[in-house]
Amino acid sequence: VVIKTILSLLTTFVFLPSKWYGEGTFDLNYAYVYITTIMNTSVMYALYCLVKLFHAVKSDLRSPINWHPVGKFLCVKGVVFFTWWQGVFIY
Repeated sequence: VVIKTILSLLTTFVFLPSKWYGEGTFDLNYAYVYITTIMNTSVMYALYCLVKLFHAVKSDLRSPINWHPVGKFLCVKGVVFFTWWQGVFIY
């Protein structure tokens, strides 16, 4: 959330007015490729933390009632992953 906010503000007030953003252009002369890379790294780290959280609480979620945490974990992971890549592929 913090990285996305900072990058959004940077894009809105610095890159867009100066025409350095180049939305949808994967060219090293534009900021879009760098912002996409930073955001992708941020999303991958968030998914990594989600996996670590799952492994930390997996045994707690199985007793006294089995809550079937794998399906719920995959659902949250899929929403985070596909929402991000949908935004990249649309442009």
